Amino acid sequence: MIDIGGKHVSVHLSGGGQSAVCLARCLEWYGKDRVSAVFANTNTEAPDLYEFLDAIEQRFSIEIVRLNNDGQTIWDVFDKAGVISIRTGMSACKASLELKHKPLAKYMMESHKPDVTVIALGLSPYEPERQAKHHTRLAPYEVIYPLNVAPRLSDCEVIDELETLGLPVPDAYRKGYTHNNCGGGCVLAGVKQWAGLLEDYPDRFAWHEQRERQWRAKGREFTILRDQSGKQVKPYTLKQLREDIESGRQSPGDFRSGCGCMIVDGLQQLSIFDILRQEAS
Repeated sequence: MIDIGGKHVSVHLSGGGQSAVCLARCLEWYGKDRVSAVFANTNTEAPDLYEFLDAIEQRFSIEIVRLNNDGQTIWDVFDKAGVISIRTGMSACKASLELKHKPLAKYMMESHKPDVTVIALGLSPYEPERQAKHHTRLAPYEVIYPLNVAPRLSDCEVIDELETLGLPVPDAYRKGYTHNNCGGGCVLAGVKQWAGLLEDYPDRFAWHEQRERQWRAKGREFTILRDQSGKQVKPYTLKQLREDIESGRQSPGDFRSGCGCMIVDGLQQLSIFDILRQEAS
């Protein structure tokens, strides 16, 4: 157990296995009266992610606060902003900022004050560099990482723990993905993961392909992917990737990779709460 004094714990769920185990540990340690859970919806998730959240509610007899962002999808954010990624030293997903970071920060400021609340995140104990970045990003809130406490679970052991808890294992994990975010279509992922999405979830790939095509029809040059095969980096559309795979010019390869969108590396020097205050002033 992590000593938090008499504070309340707000568990920020992602829809992934690690955050579910994080919640389970907090409920075991502190009890339901001192623990709440919140999920920020990109409205671009796999259908079974919402079923997973339903199963968590039923298993632990709790209600997860769901921030639905007026039904906005990641492409709605891109269209409104005119950009896909933010470049402030490193790339960050604009939709992650608008549909995850900001809604969660607003919810915390309105519902859970930092002097009486800690935030619990389900980050792996094997990625301390990611954990360290949240101390700045979420200041002035104290952040705890329940998965740092023994037993420290590997990705495979997290899946085993879900089964032990009586929770369903999201399909993405069974297919080898290391995350369960945005339906597998992370805009910060590379060609190989999008090739995998085409193979595993062609309907999701088709939706992204259509939205990217509509995006470019407005005169925007940006694409999710880049062609880095030559001396000059060029836009590489999802349509072109699909056609290249179908013709054999591109091999799907090993597409499994993680998702780091909740870090927003280029903005790590600022607290998300400072960003909100700057926008409000």
